[in-house]
Amino acid sequence: MAKTEKERLWTRRLSQWERSGTSRRTWCAANEVSIHTFDYWRRRLRTRVVEQSARQKLVPMVVKSAAATPSLSSAVTVEIALPRGIALRAQVTADVRWLAALVREIEAC
Repeated sequence: MAKTEKERLWTRRLSQWERSGTSRRTWCAANEVSIHTFDYWRRRLRTRVVEQSARQKLVPMVVKSAAATPSLSSAVTVEIALPRGIALRAQVTADVRWLAALVREIEAC
């Protein structure tokens, strides 16, 4: 998703604030910016970064059923690492649709 001109402006402003080493309130007063607007854009852009990094970390994978790979026992597990440090472990014989639904539910929280 392409950034709008306003998003680019606020990305620059937030970068300037971070480099300034001053508090949000001090920077906003010096730059004649409402602290509420500042906080809105800070939250909005941080959410965008988190969403983009989550998408970039996902990798495609092919899951074969346990019947197709008889050498795998039910004791073998797979680990799925999600954003925010969440890790799911499941037996390789777990239903893939159920796992996908579980991942969607966790990511929605």
